[in-house]
This record gives sequence, C-alpha cells and structure tokens, in this order.
Amino acid sequence: MCAISVSCQLRTHSPLPGAATCMGFEMLNVLVAQDPSVLTAGFNSENYTIPLNFTAYGPTSRMTSNNKEVISILSTQPVTMNNHHSGVAPTAFYGNSKLTSTFNVVSTNMDRDGKEFVSTIEGKTLPIYSSQWYVSRFARAARVTLIVVRLLIRTFTGTRRRYSSSGGRRRSSTTTQPV
Repeated sequence: MCAISVSCQLRTHSPLPGAATCMGFEMLNVLVAQDPSVLTAGFNSENYTIPLNFTAYGPTSRMTSNNKEVISILSTQPVTMNNHHSGVAPTAFYGNSKLTSTFNVVSTNMDRDGKEFVSTIEGKTLPIYSSQWYVSRFARAARVTLIVVRLLIRTFTGTRRRYSSSGGRRRSSTTTQPV
C-alpha cells in the first residue's frame, strides 16, 4: 500500500498524505532511493525507547509545527519506541540524490552501540511522513501520546495542495495549527 501510494504521489502530485513506520520506513527509503543498499543491517535498536535527536530542520518541520512542547517531549524524554535491526545510516541517506531531493531528515538517533540511523523524515513537497520508531507506542504518559497524535492529525489534515488549471502545475501551501 505504501509503495503504491508513494509511487502515485511522485507521478501525480496527489494531495493525499502518506505515512510509513518501522519496516514501512525502511521500504519507503529503498523504493525512493531505487537502491536496496541504503538499508543497513546490524543496528542494536530492538525494544529500545529513546528521545529524538532533531536535525537543524527538525523543529521547523511540518511534523513538529515548531510546537515547543512537542519538541521538548520528543527531544528530552525516552518516548519513541524503536524495534529494528535494520535502518538507514545518515551517510547512506545523504549519499543518495533521490532521497535528498524527496525528503528532509527531521531526526536521527544512535542505537545502543552508538551507530547512527535516520529516525524521522518528511516529504519536501509531498505530504509524506515516516518514522523508524513507532508513533503508536509511546512509552510514557497518555498525555504525551495525546499531544503528539493530535499534532500528527493536524499535520495530515492541515496539509493542502492546490492545482492550477493550466497544465496541472501545482501550488502548495502547508497550514498547521499549534496543539
């Protein structure tokens, strides 16, 4: 489903948002990169709950909407559940022009052995959001889950795409509201 959605969006600039988590994140990166070698095995990240390490882009991304409370929770509390042994290293991501032209890296993380992996990405022009960690498995209080899930829902529903009538060219605007 994810691969079909991404392929369709890349061809038609569909306004429908897409999301992929964990193995979906891995598949999305491989499919967009058109290179299975962007995926690396050997990460020690099974049953591993950690805070996110935001990139310089991360706090201003559509996913975080510059929401200080969400950014603080995600970057300081161990609320993102990782359960993977494969992942995309930042060097592999930044070394693939198809990935860098399609996605922005929102966050990275280190596994238990200090090996860095890309943990969150979002589409540069398409409403595609993906995380290596599980959005639905926050390890802390229900309030954290509620805040982040509300933000993600607003991100999805606030993303609007407009198409001009001349030649199918796309004009886009992204509108999100604070949580």
